[in-house]
Amino acid sequence: MTQHTQVKLIADGHWVTVAEEDIADICSCRPRDFGQEDFDRPYAETLANVKLIAAAPELLAVCLSLQESASYWSDYDVPIGIVDQLNAAILKAQPPLTNPL
Repeated sequence: MTQHTQVKLIADGHWVTVAEEDIADICSCRPRDFGQEDFDRPYAETLANVKLIAAAPELLAVCLSLQESASYWSDYDVPIGIVDQLNAAILKAQPPLTNPL
């Protein structure tokens, strides 16, 4: 399956965090936290990025469920190419099978 952090991710301001105190925060979406002030984004965009990252594990789980049921779909019931788009998104979200390092 996937190898992401197996806890619920939380959008907390410009940070993606987890509820458990013994697990480090996942990331910040504010460039200035990394000394990249020149690349700063509007705060609303930063918050939207945080929400998307926090939702990513749940979105991937839904996509995997849809992928599993796709073989039962009728070509007349779904938009053309949607299964290919679904498969491409899942492939993009899953880690490589081997460590490149």
